[in-house]
Amino acid sequence: MKNQNHLIEEFRKKTTALEKENWNIEYTWLKAHAGQYGNELADKFATEAARNSHICYNKIPKSEIKHQEREKSIEKWQQQWDNTTKGSVKNNSFQTLRTD
Repeated sequence: MKNQNHLIEEFRKKTTALEKENWNIEYTWLKAHAGQYGNELADKFATEAARNSHICYNKIPKSEIKHQEREKSIEKWQQQWDNTTKGSVKNNSFQTLRTD
């Protein structure tokens, strides 16, 4: 029961955080094992996790990985730009690449 209370509290915290970011959250009851893809997938993951404590589903979306890699690439380019002596006249005109 203690573990369930922890999960419920984590669920509440995450829900509250998403609502503060203007997410519209709707809860719908689904009959178990009724062929709903997401429900069946969640059941599969829960069963696997219950059997194997080493499974972790904290995956990072591909879009976030692409964003992080792009940021690293821009930072690397900026460092090279800042450290070069070639085109020093242009360096003064174009000081940073940041497009924030």
